[in-house]
Amino acid sequence: MKRLNRFPKMAVLQKERAVKLGFGTEFAKAIGFAEAKKYAIFSRRGGDYTSRKKSKNNKSYISSNSLQEFRLTLDNSGFPIVANQTITSKDYDDYMRRFDLSTLQALEAWAQKLLEKTPSEVLRNETRFFNNVWKLHRDDNILA
Repeated sequence: MKRLNRFPKMAVLQKERAVKLGFGTEFAKAIGFAEAKKYAIFSRRGGDYTSRKKSKNNKSYISSNSLQEFRLTLDNSGFPIVANQTITSKDYDDYMRRFDLSTLQALEAWAQKLLEKTPSEVLRNETRFFNNVWKLHRDDNILA
């Protein structure tokens, strides 16, 4: 099996994080894909987070306390926006179709195993989650 890059790992890990924080699966998929896309864009820009702007059609950061940990911009229907594109669970599903079922199951098992021992205060804080979970495991070899 070829080595997985970081994008699908981030998408699945963030989806499972959202599920563990109590979000429904469909919305969690949108969050997972949006977080992975956001991470990919920011890592290419060298961590330049200054590109977020308020507009009349979306909320800057998130006003809801329950979504504060993701720091995503939402459109009027409540879906995350990244790079001026609304992200839905369909985006997640379309991307994940490139992997076979055993790979997807291995990714989900990896993410669930990491999150079962992650304290809730780390799950709720994007920076702590990034530093204490993602950075330590982003290069894990996931075998299907």
